[in-house]
Amino acid sequence: MEIYEQMTSRQFRRFFIGAMVAAMGNFLITFVMDLYYLPQLYLVSSIFFLIAARFITLRYFALFYTLTFLLILAQCFLSVYVIGEDCGIQLYLLTLMLPLNYIRLTSYSETFKNVFIGLAACGCVAGYLISDELFDRAIAPMNMVSQNEEFFFTFFNVVGSLSFLIFLSSIFAGGYQRELQRLSDENYDLEQISNHDTLTGLPNRRGIEKILQKRWREWKTDHKLFTVAIGDLDDFKQINDKYGHDAGDMVLSTLAKMLQRETPETCVVSRWGGEEFLFVISLPQECAWEILNSARKKAAEHEFSYEGETFHITITIGVSDTCSDLLPEEMIQRADKRLYHGKKNGKNCVVRNMIWKG
Repeated sequence: MEIYEQMTSRQFRRFFIGAMVAAMGNFLITFVMDLYYLPQLYLVSSIFFLIAARFITLRYFALFYTLTFLLILAQCFLSVYVIGEDCGIQLYLLTLMLPLNYIRLTSYSETFKNVFIGLAACGCVAGYLISDELFDRAIAPMNMVSQNEEFFFTFFNVVGSLSFLIFLSSIFAGGYQRELQRLSDENYDLEQISNHDTLTGLPNRRGIEKILQKRWREWKTDHKLFTVAIGDLDDFKQINDKYGHDAGDMVLSTLAKMLQRETPETCVVSRWGGEEFLFVISLPQECAWEILNSARKKAAEHEFSYEGETFHITITIGVSDTCSDLLPEEMIQRADKRLYHGKKNGKNCVVRNMIWKG
C-alpha cells in the first residue's frame, strides 16, 4: 500500500505542476494585457499549485482538491467578470472531474467519499454553467479587452484546458496501467510461491493438484491418456539421522533437479510431501514406466557428497494410469498402494502391475 500511495502522490504532483504551468501562462497573458485582479489571482494560484505539488498525498487529497476547486472557480468567475462570458476559462473546472475519484483511495469513510464526489461533480458543472451563462446577468462584465484580445485569451484557455485534460488522462491512465502491471506481477509471484516448494523449486501439493485436475479433465473430454506416479526415497530417515537435516535437504534438492533433467517436458515432477515426489506424465503407462525407470536408475547411480562423505540413495515408485474411470485421488491411492508394494518387495523399483482391490 505504501508503494501505491507513493505512486499516486507522484501522479498528483504532476497534476499540480501542470496546473501551475497553466496558471503561469494565464498570469503572463493577463499581465501583458494589463487586466484588473486576474494577474494577482493567477500568481497566487501558481504559488498554491507549487506548494500543493510539494505536499500532496492521498491523506490530504480532500483538502487540496477543495482548495483547488475553489481557486479555479474564483478564476472562472473573475475572468468572466473582467473579460467577458465567453472567455473559455470555465473549461478548467471540468478538467477537475477527472482526478475526482482518487478520493476513493483515501482512508475517509465511504459516506464522506460519496458525498464529496457528488458535491464536487455537481459543483464543477454548476460552476461552469453559472460562469458561462448567468454571471453576466447578475453583474455586468467589465469587458476590458477588445474582441481580438478576448478571442486570443479564449483560444489559449480552450487549448490549455484540452491539453491539460489530455495530460491528466495520460497521467492517470499510465498510473492505472503501471499499478495493474504491478499487481499482476505480485499476483504471479504469490501464485508461484503458493504453488511451489521453496526447497526444491518443484510444484508443491497445491500446485500439482491443479495440473492433475487439468489432465483428468482432458482425459474425460478428449481421452488424452496420462499417468500418475508416486516416488518415495528409500531409507531417507537414515540420511537425516546420520548426516543431519541439511544433508537431507541437499539430497532432496539435488534429486529434484535430477528428476526434472531426466524426464521429458510431458512429465511434471512435484514434491508431494516430505521425501515423496508425485509425477503427472502426459503419456500412457507403458511409456511413462520407461521414463520413470530410467530416472530411477540415474538416481541410484548418482553419488551424493556431503562434508567429505559420499553415499547413494534409491527411490521406489508406484504407477497408476487412466485406463479406467478412476478419479484423480483414486489414481493417487492406486499409485501409493503400488509404491507400498514395491517397498515391501525390495525397494528401488518402479511398480505398475499388482493385484488391486478396492
